[in-house]
Amino acid sequence: MTHASSMDTCLPEYADTLSLKLMSISLIQRNKYCAIAKGLLEDGQKCIIKDYGDSDPNLAFLEAESLNVYHEICRDSQELKSCRLLAYNGERNLLAISFMEGDSYTRFVYRSLLSSKQRASALKHARSLGRLLRELYLRHHTMGGVMGGFMGEYMRHSTNNLKRYPLLGRLCLGKNAPEIEDLLGAMAASGEPTSFCHGDCVLRNAHADNQGIGLIDWANTSKDSHILNDVYNLQTAVHNLFIPARYKRQLISALSDGLGDLSFDISLHRFFYEYHRRRWLMLKLYARRPWPLFQVLRGLLTFAKPFNASDPGALNGQIKDMK
Repeated sequence: MTHASSMDTCLPEYADTLSLKLMSISLIQRNKYCAIAKGLLEDGQKCIIKDYGDSDPNLAFLEAESLNVYHEICRDSQELKSCRLLAYNGERNLLAISFMEGDSYTRFVYRSLLSSKQRASALKHARSLGRLLRELYLRHHTMGGVMGGFMGEYMRHSTNNLKRYPLLGRLCLGKNAPEIEDLLGAMAASGEPTSFCHGDCVLRNAHADNQGIGLIDWANTSKDSHILNDVYNLQTAVHNLFIPARYKRQLISALSDGLGDLSFDISLHRFFYEYHRRRWLMLKLYARRPWPLFQVLRGLLTFAKPFNASDPGALNGQIKDMK
């Protein structure tokens, strides 16, 4: 499935392979791993079809498994919108997912600038995301687990690419940037459990309306990471919004409230904060355009400074050493 014109020819195969009464499908996008299409079922419900084709079969399997994990949490919540697995065919590397109504949380937050009622809903949704991540951790953490190698590899990748910019890259990393091996070593020595995480927990992957909020796109999930990966990804996304600083603090504080009494060693906070800070700065510099460069400079003056243990911000309630 590569072009919109091929949809009609794919329809019978998808319907048969997934045992679904599909009436129509239309291509949404294709990335290097899979093709994504919107489908319409006989009963009028919409769905998402993901065709992983010749990609690693584990990718489709892990997403299917993660959708079941997520749906189990949604079944116990009145505030979370579910996207459940409708069908999965491992031999064909194909899955169908229920469609989640709503708009991106990014647009929802921007619209809330004009409505105090919607702003209250946006803050409620941030708490709901915090409670979701809390449940992911409580239900799926592993004592004595070993952090997957991807995080360290990508941290090295981001750091090395920042170093390619002699002046701005050095400014991004900071005067006394901690070595990656030291960050990884401190995290491993902390003895903290690893946990399940969404892996791409950004505002565009959260869909919201006035009734609730939910997460889509579980393709980057990981069983050997940590929910702080998702927490700091969300925090970076909130800080990158062009909204009043006070509102940003309120959103992150609401996320922290949802996490409740969960707290983790400061070494984990330092690693995941630095991971997402460096990754974000690298991607902006890579764009080589005026607007992303402006965002880098704005970030370095505000939210993308090196980790400061004496000023942890709105998430200090989740740092053990701060209690």
